[in-house]
Amino acid sequence: MRTLIGDLRYAFRALRKSPGFTLIALLSLALGIGANTAIFSFVDAVALRPLPVKDSGSIVAVHATAPGARLASVSYPDYGDLRDQTRTLQSVVAWSGFMGAVSINRDAVPQMALNYLVSWNFFSGLGIEIPVGRGFREDEDRTDGKDRVAIVSHTFWERAFNSDPKVAGRTVRVNGKEFTVVGVVSQDFSGPEPVVMPDIYVPMHSYRDAAPMVTEAEFLTSRKLKPAHIFARLKPGMAIKTAQAEMATIAQSLAAQYPDSNKGRSFTVLTYNQDRYEENSTDQILGATLM
Repeated sequence: MRTLIGDLRYAFRALRKSPGFTLIALLSLALGIGANTAIFSFVDAVALRPLPVKDSGSIVAVHATAPGARLASVSYPDYGDLRDQTRTLQSVVAWSGFMGAVSINRDAVPQMALNYLVSWNFFSGLGIEIPVGRGFREDEDRTDGKDRVAIVSHTFWERAFNSDPKVAGRTVRVNGKEFTVVGVVSQDFSGPEPVVMPDIYVPMHSYRDAAPMVTEAEFLTSRKLKPAHIFARLKPGMAIKTAQAEMATIAQSLAAQYPDSNKGRSFTVLTYNQDRYEENSTDQILGATLM
């Protein structure tokens, strides 16, 4: 102990005699600690943090798998087949991002943001709370252009509507079209993708109004187009290996029924954290952090 105290005293005297060196050393330490803290925070947000929902460990991602594309998105008809045929997944939801100019009225300056087209069961299926208003109904995601309804993020609700508890029934403009607000997402949920903070969620079938940049007439009917990302919740007590085996069986059936679009394709099931790590490798995360 005496030796340690003596060494510390000697170090302090030496540093006091060289204030320039001491300042550089302290700045280097501060920058190093700050950089490491920033990198860890980013990695935590992108690859480690679970989805903020009840029983998040049962959330999985389902990808299409084909030669040259291990983790691809899924066609909307394939999503419908998975959702209707599965016996291992309690709920299956779909989502797809789109850019949107968002404002609360004609006079307000639109703000560009990445928003989401989601299946009607997106919030209820994942267990995402809607503390103000309600989630989407099934009939609101059935016919193109029939229902223009929207659910807004908690941040957008605070920013644009001043946290109005009676926001349900008010309107928001997305790419020039008016949508009726029916609910507000929980503050804990920041979106299905890491470091992306969406403002607006609308039903998949309202894409013609919400996302006019989508020009494919068969956007939700073609099995060759792959716009849908899929999350699902495992049934209680169900193992991911069992779900993977079932997805492979369903894929084989779809390949036999639709060989032009599904031949050679299968599905890969990953836990939510595995999916985030696969989609955001360590090299990608560090590269994005250091840019």
